[in-house]
Amino acid sequence: MKTDLSLIVCLYFEEDCVTEFVRQVQSVLAGGTIHWELVFVDDGSQDGTVRIVKELAAEDSRIRLVVLSRNYGKEAAITAGVAHANGEFMILMDPDLQDPPHRIVDFYNKANEGYDLVWGIRKQQSRGIGERIFSSIFWKVLRSFTGPPTEK
Repeated sequence: MKTDLSLIVCLYFEEDCVTEFVRQVQSVLAGGTIHWELVFVDDGSQDGTVRIVKELAAEDSRIRLVVLSRNYGKEAAITAGVAHANGEFMILMDPDLQDPPHRIVDFYNKANEGYDLVWGIRKQQSRGIGERIFSSIFWKVLRSFTGPPTEK
């Protein structure tokens, strides 16, 4: 069966949140028509993260785990996740629920409308000045690479 959507989730010391993240993803995508997979990439966690994901994967064949031999950083973990994903579309998420699983279907639907890149922007932000500065720099750099104006 073709995989429509791969959720790529990088893990680093996530034992406290990964089970709830999986529960919410399963709930959001339950009974829908999207054929999905969760590709977890553990980036050198030294807690119970790998054990927990292995247990979750034993219960749900749509959950897969890539374990890196040490901490290589998020960029390397994302690359590994993309290399192991089978989905026509991919969503990068963090398991701490700052990326709300209930928006997965919205992102998937936008991608199916023909958009090459879809991302979310929080409407309410409670960040400090440093975070706002780095965020502003990020968006300026992204716009310089992507060229055309983006739709909000």
